[in-house]
Parts: sequence; structure tokens; C-alpha cells
Amino acid sequence: MPPDVELERKQSPDRGTVLAPEPRAVIVVTILGPDMEVLRRTAHELTDRLRKVSGVGEARVEPPAGKPELQFRIDRQKAAEVGASLADIADVIEAATAGHVVGHVDVAGRRMPVMVIYGEKLGQDPERLGKLPIGASGGGRVPLASLVEIAMAIEPSAIYRQDMQRALLLLCKVEDRNRARAVADIKKAVAPVEQTLEQGYRLQIRAQE
Repeated sequence: MPPDVELERKQSPDRGTVLAPEPRAVIVVTILGPDMEVLRRTAHELTDRLRKVSGVGEARVEPPAGKPELQFRIDRQKAAEVGASLADIADVIEAATAGHVVGHVDVAGRRMPVMVIYGEKLGQDPERLGKLPIGASGGGRVPLASLVEIAMAIEPSAIYRQDMQRALLLLCKVEDRNRARAVADIKKAVAPVEQTLEQGYRLQIRAQE
């Protein structure tokens, strides 16, 4: 849980008890919507604007972005067309990224796994991963990239939800300013971005004690 956020228990007549993050920052801009990537892009744009508002000493995004992670999406139709086994594809991906158990040996009375590991550098390089061979029908081989979409993505370190939607918070600390006027200036600063939001996305702005 971020240092500036507490969980507040709220009673909703429609959804029962809801746990929602309750920031302690002076002014909070909440970005709501279904796609985390869109929320982060919007947060980045808003942060640049908020830092230009007089008296805003800090504008921090919560939750922070996590570490880059590889994502794999198998094209089942293409795999079927070339006669590639989904299990074989999964085994190659596992061996390249985490290590794949191929058997066991007895060592001093203990049963130890035997693993195939391709190497850490290979397991973090989408381009090199895409060149790994996958067995196909008739004894042929095809590159992994022809059957699997490989991408590096940054997943959030945590997921906040508000009103049953994903949410990102911009925590703004205002210094040496009347808070009501600061809120008004913040609303004015973010208005151009708010007007261009896609359907299903919205902003909320509120002040905290």
C-alpha cells in the first residue's frame, strides 16, 4: 500500500462493502477507465500540466508502474495450420523464460529436478526469443515469432478500483496557496485533456484534509 493511501471501508447499497484507496494528499486527480495503458498515458500528460500549476509542489502517480514483463499470445489457428503442438510451444517459452523440468535424478537419496534453461539474456529479449525453433508437421521447424506474438509490457505494481473501474491516482501537494483556488486552477489545467478522453474514461478531482 502506498504511503499516502489508506483503505477506507465504504458501504454501498448496490455492491455491499467496498474497499477503496483513500489518499491523504491535498488534491487528488483520479483517472478512471478500463485500459491501464490508456490510464498511464493520460496520467503522464496530466502530470506535465499539473506541475505547471502555481503552488503544486509534487504530482505523483499511484500505483507506480511495475517492472517490464514479457507477454506471449499464441495464434492457435497458425499453430494448427503448420501442425505445431501448443504444448511444445508452451514448453519452449517456459524453458526460455523460467526453465522447464524435463526429468528427475536421485542425488544422495534426494529426488532433484533436471531443468532446461536457455539463459537469462535470451529470456528477456523478444527478438531472440522469436527466432527459437518450433517443431511442425512433416519434421519441419518454424520460428516462434511466426506463431506467437511476443511483447514487453509494464504491468502495474498494484491495481486500484473505484466505482467498479480501474483507477490511477495523481497525488498533488499544494503549498502556500488557497486550496479552493488551487483546485480551480487544476481543473482548468486538465480540462483540455479531459475533453479528449475516449468514451468510458473520466476524471475526478477532489481535495483532502
